Amino acid sequence: MTDSTQPRLAGRQHEELEPQEYIAWFKFHEENHGACHDFDPAWEYEALGLGEAPDIEMILALEGPRLQREIARTDHLNGFEVFLYRKPETQEVGSYMNGTTGLTVLGIECENLRKACDESGKELVFGVVTTVAHELGHGLQEDAGLELDEDTAELFAKHYWMTGELDLALLGIPDSEPGPAPGRS
Repeated sequence: MTDSTQPRLAGRQHEELEPQEYIAWFKFHEENHGACHDFDPAWEYEALGLGEAPDIEMILALEGPRLQREIARTDHLNGFEVFLYRKPETQEVGSYMNGTTGLTVLGIECENLRKACDESGKELVFGVVTTVAHELGHGLQEDAGLELDEDTAELFAKHYWMTGELDLALLGIPDSEPGPAPGRS
């Protein structure tokens, strides 16, 4: 089992990722933003630009593709995109944009997440990965027609951290065949 002191980062440490690799990953998502939805983070959030949170961007670049591959093994969602934002007047560390189940949109509130990790003694990588998995859990719940539930999303996220697997049953979603759902590409 992996704990927050021994992060599992798709087999590579931060130093091993070339800067152009994570910049390319973020640019891809930035250029394809809006392909499956019409949500713009600027409507509700102070979105951060590329390079404003390099520590969190690096973790997302390492772990994001693995999560995308895990989502592709299910018959739910077409993937996800993450935006980083500032909204310190709240205590939220992440957000899921309801109604964006085609390409699920998730947000990370960088300042609050860093603060929560510092206060809990958890590594930032643990905070980023479990926040993304938690919010992704909400996207999966909505896609399956379920109520969004914080407790099950949290359990789902922690299970992902421990195993590297998305266990849809933890969200109340019945087992399904791997691969894209009918009508999804």
